[in-house]
Amino acid sequence: MDLIFTESVDYVQMDVTTQGGYPTARRLLAEVAHAGLRFAFHSEGTALEIVAAAQLGVCWPEMIVEWLGYPCYSTRSRAGMYPFPLASEILKDELHIEYGDLILPRGPGLGVEVDERVIDRYPWRPGPWTSFALEDGPARSGPTRQNGRRQL
Repeated sequence: MDLIFTESVDYVQMDVTTQGGYPTARRLLAEVAHAGLRFAFHSEGTALEIVAAAQLGVCWPEMIVEWLGYPCYSTRSRAGMYPFPLASEILKDELHIEYGDLILPRGPGLGVEVDERVIDRYPWRPGPWTSFALEDGPARSGPTRQNGRRQL
């Protein structure tokens, strides 16, 4: 919000699924509209994340919510950013894109069905990607340090 209040940006971007969900996005979008700025979703995750962002985005005028990116991951038959099979396998049906526009499903909730079999195919495994750490100078008070890295 500081970037909005200090008029430091023309566009505001957030990932709805990792940065506070719908409650935070609704507050943020109201401030974006009030400040006369534009909003772009950061959506580099699964098809479920894309549809969650899109369902919120259609609630706001196009002059505020301008962009929803749809990531292109690599498959056996298509080159893309990198392989991420869960991205498309998490939903029972593929999302429908027509002339570059995402056509929102009209079913209950987000309009999609999650394929819960993915839970067995992609179990959670601990690793370096499951925690977040910042490299910085000497520790002050607060977060603990391990191997010169601040653990949040």
